[in-house]
Amino acid sequence: MNTLAPLRVVQTFLPNLRAARDRAGIARIVTISSQMGRMNYAKSDRIAYRASKTAVNKLMQGLATDLAAESIAVRVVDPGWARTEMGGPDATVKVEDAAAGIHARAWETDMDSTGTFVDYLGAEVSW
Repeated sequence: MNTLAPLRVVQTFLPNLRAARDRAGIARIVTISSQMGRMNYAKSDRIAYRASKTAVNKLMQGLATDLAAESIAVRVVDPGWARTEMGGPDATVKVEDAAAGIHARAWETDMDSTGTFVDYLGAEVSW
């Protein structure tokens, strides 16, 4: 789900993305992932989730390279430890703040930021 679904969505909508470049001449793909998928985050709890997020991160990194020549920017955003059912009540980020941050990161995505992984506040995250 965390890996193949985003790939299939991109494959399905790629013709639309090519046709729908904005006034700046680009289209955007923004994927929500998690810092739990970073290669340098070596914990083994929730290993299946971590592996799926690592895979989608690598997938989007590859798509950023492949689609750059077509002016399609690809970016990965981490919503932070959000107070959701998964994050629980001790999580530090309000859902509304995570959503607003992801929305802002999506609209500021451009060809200079393609291939980057950032948190919902815009700070770069290591792969």
